[in-house]
Amino acid sequence: MLIGQVLLLLLEAIRLLDELLDFGISAALELPFEMPHLVGDFLLLGAERVGLELRIAAFFIRLQPRIHQVGRGNALDARGFADGFRIFAEELWVQHSGRTVYIGIVKREVRHLPVMVQEVMAALKLREGMVVVDCTVGLGGHSAEILRRIGATGKLIGMDFDQGNLQRAREKLPGENVLLRQGNFAGVTKALGELGIEKVDAVLADLGVASPQIDDPARGFSYRDDGPLDMRMDNTRGQTAADVVNQIGEEELAKMLWELGDEEDAEQIAYLIVERRAQKRIDTTGQLTAIICEAREFTLKRAAGAKLHPAARTFQVLRMIVNRELANLQRLLVVIPEIVRSGGRAAIISFHSGEDRMVKKAFKESLEMGQYSEIAPDPIIAAEDEIRRNPRSRSAKLRWAQVR
Repeated sequence: MLIGQVLLLLLEAIRLLDELLDFGISAALELPFEMPHLVGDFLLLGAERVGLELRIAAFFIRLQPRIHQVGRGNALDARGFADGFRIFAEELWVQHSGRTVYIGIVKREVRHLPVMVQEVMAALKLREGMVVVDCTVGLGGHSAEILRRIGATGKLIGMDFDQGNLQRAREKLPGENVLLRQGNFAGVTKALGELGIEKVDAVLADLGVASPQIDDPARGFSYRDDGPLDMRMDNTRGQTAADVVNQIGEEELAKMLWELGDEEDAEQIAYLIVERRAQKRIDTTGQLTAIICEAREFTLKRAAGAKLHPAARTFQVLRMIVNRELANLQRLLVVIPEIVRSGGRAAIISFHSGEDRMVKKAFKESLEMGQYSEIAPDPIIAAEDEIRRNPRSRSAKLRWAQVR
């Protein structure tokens, strides 16, 4: 049958993404049985009648000019399901009435799943009326839960380097007790001073990159989609990743890839980047990805199906260099004891071993100096069920410290 042929063609493509794309329902459509359909731009769905059973096969697809990237699919035995039967939570709904299947047309929304929300709240020990700084408000995932816990009498100060994130956060975080400021968290002391706030009850910093930034090829963070090699959180200023890649010395690049990214093939990658940029300037993510894959002896096809893409660590290191992430983190670690009230807590989520080492070292030293009364004995990691729902949480480590 046609649907079988279509699904077979998709089997290889399914391996391209490590996670499901996020969707929201926008409308409904009547479809007859035994026909695969491309619904909207983002859902390939097939419905097949087998005896008294209705089998639904759904594959989420993201259309790009260069390649189709397909999320994991799900084939169901939908026998005996009631109207409104749901799979993938809010992402797809199916209704069965007579010989017609009513299927929700879904489209992609800009959404980002915050990691370890409940663990963060437990670490911060939030109460009603508290003043809290979310140094990396992003799309407001953690902040929304913070607001719920501190209530109308509390106050939330949200910071983000990315103006686009702040615009989305404003939509999600309404209220007079929410104060949003554009800027890097290294400038948190200045931001609080401008607001007339000397001390706060809690500080949160999530060092990850919001999913929309990664997923937007124009931002230059993605090794899966071709785009300009940018990677700036604030794309109105500063050097781009292309500037770094085309100017940095080979020895320095190899050192950074090893020290910041734990990249075992650091020397090979640095060598080939320098060799290829001498022939032609490296300006796109596609160019850089191809060079890294060649240096690590991966074909692009094999790289696309790898559990960890061979370019992942190099892209992460370049992002850290472009945005001065370690220097900014170091500054934040220094000022936390100065801006948090006695008994208040700070929580930091890192996604990279270099960042986690910095946080661990700073918290331990401040504990020994008497600035902290207690710190997390070990990093807190995401539970298995969260990792299944949000694969990006796999590398997250949460540490907290309580100010004396």
